[in-house]
Amino acid sequence: MSETELLISQLRDVREPLAPDGAPLILIAANLVALVALMGLIYWKHQRRRERWRVQAIKQIKTAYRLDPQESVLTLAKTLRQIMLDRCAASASGVGKTWLQELDKEFATHWFTQGEGQVFGAALYKKGSIPTDTLPLCRQVEKLIRALPTRPSPNRATAA
Repeated sequence: MSETELLISQLRDVREPLAPDGAPLILIAANLVALVALMGLIYWKHQRRRERWRVQAIKQIKTAYRLDPQESVLTLAKTLRQIMLDRCAASASGVGKTWLQELDKEFATHWFTQGEGQVFGAALYKKGSIPTDTLPLCRQVEKLIRALPTRPSPNRATAA
């Protein structure tokens, strides 16, 4: 036997490495936590985007609290008009009684046609028809905006 053959005979057989036992549990747990956090972030951003109109409207109402009565009512009227434009553009073109009826329909109330909300109709353009204390008006509009669903109802969207 030659020296090469002797050396070759002393070598072990080549074997494949053993299969891994599995992923460590800490790695699986870390991936699950990261996935849940990512999904939560995506959901939060989605909700925030859907509620942007409401946040802007509430900010405008908070500004209206500090203004004089005339400016306060005008700010509230602009806010209501913007909400109606964002939610149902076709019905945001009304004036007077029609406008108040559209507001009542969208906010599911009779406050605009039968209550203090009439100030947002034709009374908005009449001198001396604006109340001197607009705080209750601001509070009611804020309450109505907070109660609105994020999206308009389906039958409302099809009517527009």
